[in-house]
Amino acid sequence: MAKTLFDGIYRTLLEEIRSEQYPVGTLLPSESELTRRFCCSRTTVRKALALLASNGYTQSLVGKGVRVIWQPSQEGAFAPGSLESVNEFARRIGKSVRTKAIAYERVVCDEALSERTQFDVGDELLYVSLVRYFDDKPALLDDHYFLSSQVPGLTKEVAEHSIFKYLEDVLHARIAVSKRTITVEKASKSDKAALEVRGTVFLACTYSLTYNSDGIMFEYVWGRYLPEYFCFHDVATRPLMGGW
Repeated sequence: MAKTLFDGIYRTLLEEIRSEQYPVGTLLPSESELTRRFCCSRTTVRKALALLASNGYTQSLVGKGVRVIWQPSQEGAFAPGSLESVNEFARRIGKSVRTKAIAYERVVCDEALSERTQFDVGDELLYVSLVRYFDDKPALLDDHYFLSSQVPGLTKEVAEHSIFKYLEDVLHARIAVSKRTITVEKASKSDKAALEVRGTVFLACTYSLTYNSDGIMFEYVWGRYLPEYFCFHDVATRPLMGGW
């Protein structure tokens, strides 16, 4: 219940920041004001504020409060540093989204696939390749490998609708963390065909290992993005050094 409450507060404040109800440079309401507004404890409010800060939306200032540091220019492209779904991103930037599955098959993990995906040799996997269209224009290509035992009932039709929604709302799985590597690579012939581009094209590529709340790695994703739809945001902090 507490997890749901602080997550709800986080999402409410996040939407208010993104809609510029709290523009960059302004302060959020105090902890006392937020506890009264949301009828919760200070601990719950602090968890929500800590999540905003860790995701780069706010900065806590000693003796002053919590300042908004997010700017609208940061939201124009898909940011793989979050666990936002493609559908959620498209809605946020006001684009229609359509997903087409160009491959859907069950495979047994062999040594080559194990080295690539980190699944164990012999694991039964579900392979799904998806092309995502924004306003009917191809934008990105995702190759997913799922541990079959963790995604019962994940059909081609479900994959074309929303994998995140199915995992969370139907299977009640909690997507906890994703470890990602980001590179820039030359598009292959098949990539260019799927994304409907020609000539020499370089794509932003992500390699992701996704874990659920039980610590099970249930998904490997290789994503290829057209550059105009990709932007990486990071939040870096420097620890205070003694004597400096």
